[in-house]
Amino acid sequence: MSAEVKAIGPFSKSLREALSQPQHLYDGLPDGVVVIDTLFYKDGLRGSSVSRAIAEALAVDPWDFNTHHFDPAKADLDALRDIVGEREVERFITLRAAGFRFYFRPNG
Repeated sequence: MSAEVKAIGPFSKSLREALSQPQHLYDGLPDGVVVIDTLFYKDGLRGSSVSRAIAEALAVDPWDFNTHHFDPAKADLDALRDIVGEREVERFITLRAAGFRFYFRPNG
């Protein structure tokens, strides 16, 4: 399995640093436009064991589709930090605070 975590929510200029696309792509984008970003992609794509660890840190059962739209407040940030590093956890926290919704997507 290689997993993805998608974040979907309203763009604002204050989020530019937390989003993963090149900064110039956000030029002229008005606040409130819904954007989709991928978190933890460098780690989740490494394979099954890392993807399962990310799922556990997010309180997600990888093969229970009922848990794929998950509550970001239930995330174990310390465990997540150990897996994906400080930068990715800070991005997650920033998008969570901005009201983004999060989805775990297993592949494989």
